[in-house]
Order: sequence, then structure tokens, then C-alpha cells
Amino acid sequence: MDGNKVSNISRFQELVYGEEADIVLVKETWRKDYVENIENLPVGYKIYRNDRITRAGGTLLAFKTTTFESSDFITNDLEVVTVELTAKSKLKLLFCCCYKVPEPEVDWSDKLDIFLTERSSRYANILICGDFNLPKVSWES
Repeated sequence: MDGNKVSNISRFQELVYGEEADIVLVKETWRKDYVENIENLPVGYKIYRNDRITRAGGTLLAFKTTTFESSDFITNDLEVVTVELTAKSKLKLLFCCCYKVPEPEVDWSDKLDIFLTERSSRYANILICGDFNLPKVSWES
């Protein structure tokens, strides 16, 4: 790392392992495709990523391998990683981790609407989290 960047990977690992998290959702990972998953969480997790090719960003979902069965992740032209999980009770869940850049494409909201419409027709249980960079939204209302 140069003098302007700090790696928080060890702090991230301490948090995940210290809390014994079953599910981990991360946005703005700043990971590149040459970084192996084992460098993120070396033991006990299955990791799905959608790395950004340029600049900062990226999303990551990690699941404790003993807790869930998971299917392959889906990506599209949004910065989203999604994973279908089947709990031991056979309940199917879709987890989505999203990141919206502060100045997104003009049609970003339309793309998100299409993405959510397609998934909601197939899943009754969806968890969506991430950073939507909506500074002008009044969250108090």
C-alpha cells in the first residue's frame, strides 16, 4: 500500500471471526480479480464477489460454510452480488449486496427496478443491503 491507502483486511477478519458471523455483506471492498478469496476470509466461509474493474467499489457476500447451501451468484450491469441460500429448514432466501456510486448512470434507478422486479417474482424472501448513496433523502420521514 502507498502512503495514502490503508488496508483494513485484518480488522475486517477480526470483526467477522470475533463475532462468529454467519452472514457477511460488504460494499466498497476495493478488491480486484487477482485477489484470492482466501485472502479475505481464510477459513470457514464461502465468498461471492462482484469486483469493480476501475476505481474503488465492489461488493462481497460471505456465508459460513456449515450454515447454508448456496447457489452461484448472479451479476448484471449494476454493482450487485446476489446469492440464493437454502437454510437447513429448506427455506430459500435471496441475499443482495448493492453499491451505487455517488454519481450513477442516468438510468441506474430503472436498472435497479428491473433487477428487483425480476427477483421478486421468483423469491418470497429477499434481503437487500448496501450503500445507495442517497444524501438528499430525509431518512427521518
